[in-house]
Amino acid sequence: MPQFLENIKETWANQPKGIKIAFVIAVLAVAGIAFYELRRGQSSAAAGTSPVPDTGTSAAGMQSPYSQVPTSSGQGSVPVVPGGVTPIFDAAGNLIGWNQGGATVQPPAPGPVTQPPTNVVPCPPGSHNCKHRPTALCCCDDPKKHFAGTKCV
Repeated sequence: MPQFLENIKETWANQPKGIKIAFVIAVLAVAGIAFYELRRGQSSAAAGTSPVPDTGTSAAGMQSPYSQVPTSSGQGSVPVVPGGVTPIFDAAGNLIGWNQGGATVQPPAPGPVTQPPTNVVPCPPGSHNCKHRPTALCCCDDPKKHFAGTKCV
């Protein structure tokens, strides 16, 4: 017997009875669900319908409301759309929707980016905005003075 089977046999023998019962119940549940799904799929196929309607999916993962036909290469499918319906793509070229009539629609380009305001405050006469001291907003023009509240002293 191969070594891995010996290891499994030894591990199984060392498990408590409750663990063994839970494992067997889990295996039977998985097998029962698989059998149920298999039977459901077979009965649906015999009736000529599929258990889940195939609406197709684009690369972006969006559901298409139109039926799909396989491509000639067999590597995917394309939707069959009525006349006058055009796709809508995002900036990356992914299908994001359908347009009833008109040309293919591209979303507008992003507008200008607004920069957040800086921490520049108006300083009183005789002072300026501090850039060399990050904890102070205003510094005195005279190096012998210091800024106290609203003025240089």
